[in-house]
Amino acid sequence: MKCRNGGIRPAPITAKLWNKRGLPVMLVTCAVASVLYLLVYPLYLH
Repeated sequence: MKCRNGGIRPAPITAKLWNKRGLPVMLVTCAVASVLYLLVYPLYLH
């Protein structure tokens, strides 16, 4: 099925696809954000 913009309609997000792609990206993003938070937090204490 085609989208209105002429491209191919993306596949729906399934549990298998989320576990393969979404979960690792989410965990890495949270880890990077946590490290950055710990590095920047002391600057806000002053």
